[in-house]
Parts: sequence; structure tokens; C-alpha cells
Amino acid sequence: MMLCRFIQLCIGIVMVCLIRVECSCPSQCWCSNVSAICRPSLTRFPSNLPSEISTLSVNGMFSKRNNITSIQTSYFSSFLNLKRLYMTFGNVNEIPDGAFPTTLLILDISFNKIMNISEGTFSAQTRLRHLHLSGNTGVTISKSAFSGLTMLTELYMAEMNLSVLDIHLFRSLYMLKKLDIHGNIIRSLDWSFTKIANELSYIDISGNLFTVLSNTSVMGLRKIKTIELEINPWRCTCALEWIKMLPSPKPEQVVCSSPDSLKYQSIINVPSSKLICVPASVRCTSYSFIGAYHTQVNISCTYGGDPFPDVIWTRPDGTKLQYYNYDHPNYYVSERGVLTIKSLSVVDDGVWKLQVNNIKKQNVKSLRLTVTDIPTTTAVSPTVNTTRQPVRTTSNRSTPTTKLITTQFYTITYQQPPTTSSRVQDNKTSPVVVCVSVVPLFEVCSCLSQREIFWKGAFTSVIVSVIFVAVIIDYEVDSVMYDFD
Repeated sequence: MMLCRFIQLCIGIVMVCLIRVECSCPSQCWCSNVSAICRPSLTRFPSNLPSEISTLSVNGMFSKRNNITSIQTSYFSSFLNLKRLYMTFGNVNEIPDGAFPTTLLILDISFNKIMNISEGTFSAQTRLRHLHLSGNTGVTISKSAFSGLTMLTELYMAEMNLSVLDIHLFRSLYMLKKLDIHGNIIRSLDWSFTKIANELSYIDISGNLFTVLSNTSVMGLRKIKTIELEINPWRCTCALEWIKMLPSPKPEQVVCSSPDSLKYQSIINVPSSKLICVPASVRCTSYSFIGAYHTQVNISCTYGGDPFPDVIWTRPDGTKLQYYNYDHPNYYVSERGVLTIKSLSVVDDGVWKLQVNNIKKQNVKSLRLTVTDIPTTTAVSPTVNTTRQPVRTTSNRSTPTTKLITTQFYTITYQQPPTTSSRVQDNKTSPVVVCVSVVPLFEVCSCLSQREIFWKGAFTSVIVSVIFVAVIIDYEVDSVMYDFD
């Protein structure tokens, strides 16, 4: 009897729990005490979800996308400890800063239509471990978008139509262990990011446009265990021979696309004698180029070598520019090494260095770029005429002396005060202004613009005023001393 009552009590408790959960779960979702899973084809974000859940799945499907276009902070305000959020295959195109909960460990917003990821999009997700952004083609990602994700271990950026991967994205990803960038259109990667993300053990670069990958590129990956290389148009030369040393089945997956004699062959089956390299070379029709200030110029040379060499242009001030150029938007280096300077400036004038190298050889050439029509400012050189009239000492009061000072923009004339014999003997003199003639000299500075004339005139006027006041004070002191004498 007691056992029956106990069983009834347990059933009652379970029913109460189920009713409570069911009542707080939207009709298009299935909920438990720890998770909620919603069906695809949603037109709006579900409301009245249990606040204590730690996992929320609002996934669409490839054929049944959700029609949620934006993510609002209010969607997640009721959750106390949401750790995993999945919102894939939707039409989300806008994410306000600070929209996601700060408690998240996993965030999957793959295959949406996100247009922009700013510095503030993930700034509050300092606990985040996994971030999935794959499938958001055409998205603009700020260089500082991941700056707060210091705990991130897995980053997925596949099938995003990326042609360049900015290394600034990795500045704070010290804990990153897995990077997936498959299915993009990346031809070359700046592997220097591995100096920061040196915990990487898995990287997937399959399905891109890589043709060559030297072993030095991945030497910085001390903990690398797996690297996915398949479905790239590999050019099989001696630069890829190191791939044969990778654990099976990775070498078998690397299939040659060129040269024609090795096409469709797995690199593991190609003898080393057929993996040929040609030293890098460079030839320019001219080593002197001229361009006008603030105009665009293209500088090209002919490059040779197999594999195709890396091309690095070095500006006269030592700034290096190459294909993956992030910090200097005024310059662009094409895949074939053509340098485009969008707007010539003073720093471009001088001797440039052109470095061309591959696994077999390095070449360095010097080229002269002359920038013409650089604006210059011509001004009258400051001159000071310190010629003094002889000081007469035959009487108690000497004849006043006239002194002329010519500055860059003004002429000041003043007289030296009369002195007594005793003061002449002590060689002590004090100037007293008799006439101050401020004469603009801008007429002779035809090269100056109206703005320059205004500001230089204003500045010089202030200086002249200060000098004038100082001389007047000095004169008053001298007058007192003179009367005293």
C-alpha cells in the first residue's frame, strides 16, 4: 500500500514538472529542463522559452531556412545560463553589438546572410570556446572582431568566399587549436599568424586555390597533428615533396593539377626526380619610373621560376608590401606581382627594392620612382640687420640709435634709447620702440595658398604682439631709470 502511494507521488511530481516545462515552451519547439530545440522555417524568434536551459537550437535547413532577419538583445534577456546557441541556415543579416549572452561557450551562426561583423559583435563573449561563421558569404569582418575571444579554441570560417585571411584577426587567439577555412578562394596564406596561434593542432585549407605550400610555412606549428590539403590545384614541384612525409592518407589526397605531365597523379606516386623546380628570376623593361603627385601608377616586371616566386616590394622607408597586404590600403600587389600605388605621395619618391624568391633562388633589384609636382612652400628667409649708428658720448644724452629688424613676414623698426656717459661706459643699453612698422611680405610668397597665408599671418601676428608688449615694458623701465639718472 505504501509502495503504491509512493509511486503515485512520484508520477504526480513528474507530471507537474512536465506540465511546467510544457507550459513554458512554444508550440514550435520541444523543451526540457536543459535544452530547447525548435523546428525550421520559423518566421520569428520563439518566445516564452524556459529561462534555465543551457542549450538552444533554432536551426533551419538548407531547403527550409528560418526567416529571422536580425538578432535582438531582448531574445536572450531571460536566459540565466545559456551556454550553447545554434542558429544556422537562416536569413540573419544584422547583429547589433552586445546582442549575444555573455555566458556562451559555443555559438553557431553558420549559413546566414550576415553582412558585417564589427569589433563589438563578440566583445562580451569572453568565455566563448567555439565560433562557427561558415557560409556567410560576402561578410565584412573587422580586424578587431575577435579581439576579446582570448579563450577561443575552435574557429570555423569555411565557404565564405574569402580570398585573403587577415592575420590581424588572430591577434588575441592564443588558445586556438582548430581552424577550418575550407571552401574559400584563398591562393596564398600569410603563415606568420602561427606565431600567435601556436597551439594549432588542426587546420583545414582544402577546397581553396593553393598551388604551392612550402614546408617552412607550417614549421611554426609545433603541435600540428592534422592538415587537410585536398581539392586544391596543386602544382607538383620540389616545393611539395615534403608532403610525402605526412602520415597516410594525407599524401594520397594531394593530387597534381600541373604540370601536364603529372596531372591527376597523387603526389605520393610521383618520383622525386620528376618534382622539378626552376630558380626565381625577374626582368624589368625599365628600372626608372615617373609619376605625378597624387596620381596612380602601376609598376610591373616579368617574373620567372617554378614554383612562381613570392614578390615583395620595399618602399624607400623600408615598408614591405606583398600580396597579403593589410596595413597599407594605398598599395596593392597582385597575384602576379604587379605593384599598384593608388595615390603617389612623398614617401614613394626614391629607390624601391624588389625581392623575388622561391625555394631555389632569391633575386633583389633596385628601381627608382620619381614623384613629380610635389607641392613645396617657398618663404623669404629670415634676415636680421643689426647695423647700428655710432653712439655719441660727448654729452650727457646720446643721440637715439635706429635699429631695423626684418622677420619672415614683418619689418619692425625701433630706436635705441639715449644713454648717459656712465651707462655707455658700463655698456648697458635698453631699446625703446619709437615706431613699429608691420609690413606684410606675403606678396613675395606667391607659392603660398590662402589657408597657409591666413594661419602663418595669424601666428606671426601673435609673436609680433608679444614682442611689442615686451619692448614697451622694457621701455617703461628704462624711462624710469633714465629719469632717475
